[in-house]
Amino acid sequence: ISPAYMSKISQEYESEFGKMKQKRDELNLLMTCTTVAYASCLRYMSTGSLNVSFSVVDYNGGYIDTYIMKKRTTDNELGFKAVEAVTDLPLQHNIEGQKVLKKCLAKYSLTFSQYREFVDRITEDGGRKNSTIQIDLTL
Repeated sequence: ISPAYMSKISQEYESEFGKMKQKRDELNLLMTCTTVAYASCLRYMSTGSLNVSFSVVDYNGGYIDTYIMKKRTTDNELGFKAVEAVTDLPLQHNIEGQKVLKKCLAKYSLTFSQYREFVDRITEDGGRKNSTIQIDLTL
């Protein structure tokens, strides 16, 4: 087998793999935004409030501010899903992500005026993760 043929195969592989990674990234973004939009819509419908918030921690005030992970229950499952969706793919400073989120919210006749993520949870390995999302929805 000639080196030229092996090089051609490698180039084709790199090209196809690059296209697949782009599709994967687009799908991950869409899944994240769809989850946040769905959770926001249900929270709005159940509370009537356009200011929705999802948190996976409880504040334990004191001399040093601490946060305690909430126990996952059926009542807060939606909040956990929304926060987990943006843990790996934050939307706060992601302009393209916020455009996709607006498209996903439009399905429910909603949009948002402000979107915030709060990182106040430290993982066992010393990393930081999102613990709260706040979204100011508009009709």
